[in-house]
Amino acid sequence: MPTTPAAPGRPDHGLDDDQRRRMRSFYLTMAAMAAGIALAAASWFWWHLPWLAVALLVISVPLRWVATLLADANPRARTDRTAAPFHRPAG
Repeated sequence: MPTTPAAPGRPDHGLDDDQRRRMRSFYLTMAAMAAGIALAAASWFWWHLPWLAVALLVISVPLRWVATLLADANPRARTDRTAAPFHRPAG
């Protein structure tokens, strides 16, 4: 699979570095989600603060989708799509 060139003014670090960056972002976001759910359980059962538990769940549950969106984001593909939005056939 051919790789796309780096954007102007941006060094090309390769696909391995890009994947490593995206995986690190995914793992950090998922860790934040797990910590939020654990804190929500602790606030409900030990501290008896249901409003805090609900607030933590409302914040932490969507982090699963945010983590996936961040991990799937590919800035190289985005620059390629904006460079030539329409295909005009020759002739």
